[in-house]
Amino acid sequence: MKRSLCLFMIIILLLPAGVLSAAAEGLPSIPRSQVTQLAPTGYMARRVNGFLNTWVPVSVKENPELIQAVLRANPKYAGMMPNLYSGLLMDQNTYFGQHLAGLAVCYRLNRDEMILQVGNDLVAALDKARGENGYLGVHAGNNRLGTGNNWDVWGHYNAIWGLHEWYRLTGNETALDMALDAADYCIRHFETHTYDTAVGCIRCSLGHAYALLYQETGKDAYLKEALRILEDVWPGNGNWLENAAKGMQFYQSSQPRWESLHAIMLIHTLYEITGDQQYYDAIDQIWWSIIKTDRHNNGGFTTKEIAVGNPYRSGAIETCANIAWMVSSTDYLRYSRDSYVADEIELTYYNAVLGAITENMRHVTYDNPMEGQILPSQTSLAWIYNTGCPDYNCCQGYACRGMGQVVEWASMTDEGALYLNFYGPCTLQTKTPGGQEITLRITGDYPVSGDIGIEIDGLQQPEAFDLMLRIPVWSDQTALSLNGAADLQPAAGQYSALEKCWENGDQLSLNLDMSLHYWRGGSTFRKRTSLYWGPILLTQDEYYTDLPTDEVNFTLDAVKNAAARPGDGVQQWLIVEAESDEGALIPLIDYASAGKQENSHFTTWLRISPAPEAAAFSREGMPLWAQALPE
Repeated sequence: MKRSLCLFMIIILLLPAGVLSAAAEGLPSIPRSQVTQLAPTGYMARRVNGFLNTWVPVSVKENPELIQAVLRANPKYAGMMPNLYSGLLMDQNTYFGQHLAGLAVCYRLNRDEMILQVGNDLVAALDKARGENGYLGVHAGNNRLGTGNNWDVWGHYNAIWGLHEWYRLTGNETALDMALDAADYCIRHFETHTYDTAVGCIRCSLGHAYALLYQETGKDAYLKEALRILEDVWPGNGNWLENAAKGMQFYQSSQPRWESLHAIMLIHTLYEITGDQQYYDAIDQIWWSIIKTDRHNNGGFTTKEIAVGNPYRSGAIETCANIAWMVSSTDYLRYSRDSYVADEIELTYYNAVLGAITENMRHVTYDNPMEGQILPSQTSLAWIYNTGCPDYNCCQGYACRGMGQVVEWASMTDEGALYLNFYGPCTLQTKTPGGQEITLRITGDYPVSGDIGIEIDGLQQPEAFDLMLRIPVWSDQTALSLNGAADLQPAAGQYSALEKCWENGDQLSLNLDMSLHYWRGGSTFRKRTSLYWGPILLTQDEYYTDLPTDEVNFTLDAVKNAAARPGDGVQQWLIVEAESDEGALIPLIDYASAGKQENSHFTTWLRISPAPEAAAFSREGMPLWAQALPE
């Protein structure tokens, strides 16, 4: 690897600025989200909009230390800003960058002017607070950028990422200027310092930020520094590129924490820049290794913040890790055009991410357990507390990104096709391959039922392109009709391509097979089974039965005859009723609604006898969580 990277570096140095960006225009088209508004309705909208409307207005106003800590680190304000609050948190300057990256996607979700105002005000406050030399952190003197064994490098990565995301959305030049100044400061600093002074895998994170800014500006210094990190820092800190080439699993690296996914996004961006197959192959290997060994039954990733090689191991399934997994997977979906990747993202979003919202609609959980209770992260992470930033910890800072990330995978467009991955009721506005605005009006109550209507609207003129409809891997019997024509029966686990000249008023009817499917557990859950209704993981919650979870058993026949119905839309999204072996009718509710009530305890691993057959993982076969119940 070192030899090939050195050769690539030489080529870069010989090219004038922007040449690689121009060359990249000739690369195969990679689809991107062109969604400008999603406007969901129904239960998902109640949960997500309830959270955003409660949290975002107070997210900066009631957490003044978010900005004041940056002000105190600026020599310009030295002695003028007394610290009225408890001490700095180790990752405190990551919060505003994470939050800004989340606000960017959440604004695209609903075009809520309140979100736009909060984001622009946050940028303006950071611009006033930041150091004149580009420093955008909360530390002073020799403690900057990790020299004092802090998370300042991670903070700058998130700041640059969030500011760049905000610029891409709004065109706010101040945000871009701050991102560039912060990156330039980091590059100058590491001309005379080693990245190894930073903590663990986060010492590699800036590589992704530099690569993004190279894409934006064509400034070769950013690409040169990104490649320096890849060549000089990666080998001793995860070595993910070489490990992937050897077929190693992600958890076997020396840095299997969730933050490593952001560091690995460096090769995502390098793949976009260069089209180099070694980067794609590594992304592919890493993604599939996580699916095999560390993606839990609720779509969550890691155990106690690291990959452990066992999806059944108990331990905190952190909200931050789940969101990073979803962001990383969205890139892989774009590169691979594999509809199954969207199935996996949907699994994570509908369960682990939406399930993270607590009942007060202001906070999110730290742990999204396979069994237990949903508690606010402010309770689970009580030791991460600053009196001037009382709401924040890493999960709260990252929360908006999780809620709004759906706009990045709901629909994607490339030079010849529009891909539709999201089927929840909504009014989705995006762009066609020809650049026209188009509205997809999606009706029904998916994922409660599989009956989905799609109507085309908003086109200025008819346009020919391929509409690629995701057919989930678990939908064994799917029916599809266009403008009332004879039903089509598209195959599961791939995109169904509809090629025509589309015009306003075109209507599609899609009926997905919502038959229950299962995942037979292993390790500590080897005698238990998880059940799924479409992408929804079902739970047994003691709040709804007054029966301890370990005292309820089901027969396989009773499960196969279980009936589904909508929840009340407030406390539950979906209820599947199954009879226990003692004749009691037990409501199984969706994961996103479970564990929210006081003293509520739930499990996702049910006692079913006889237990359905266990399946072995196979990349080519059905996912472990999509096994069909026996006839």
